[in-house]
Amino acid sequence: MTQLSDNSAFTDDFSDAPYDSDAYAMSPLGHLIWVKDITDTSYKYVYADEIKEGDPVKWFSCGLSRPLEGVVYRPVDMVESPEEKEAFERISRDQQIDAMAAVIRTCPTNSSTGIATLLHEAGCSMKNPIVRK
Repeated sequence: MTQLSDNSAFTDDFSDAPYDSDAYAMSPLGHLIWVKDITDTSYKYVYADEIKEGDPVKWFSCGLSRPLEGVVYRPVDMVESPEEKEAFERISRDQQIDAMAAVIRTCPTNSSTGIATLLHEAGCSMKNPIVRK
């Protein structure tokens, strides 16, 4: 799977952005706005606090009387819809499961301890394991 470049400073800024936004800026009144379709004469915007999860985003058109200032553009490799993000996570999970299954198939025993030992030696670990005996 392709590794996205490290734009961690931008990732947080665009994590709540509408998938089709191109940039964000601060309105003259200090409110965060998401911006798209920026041209020399116009752009579309929506106030960040007006976006409701699950509802379609209602973009407003605005003519430019002066250039937008303080615009932060989305990095090219960060454009990712929620559906794409879910698909990448599912693919990553499936790859991990396939890799663990390949290790398990090499175990000469059906012992859970033997299988766990092979998985551990292959680099698998558990975060905050809950053990019931």
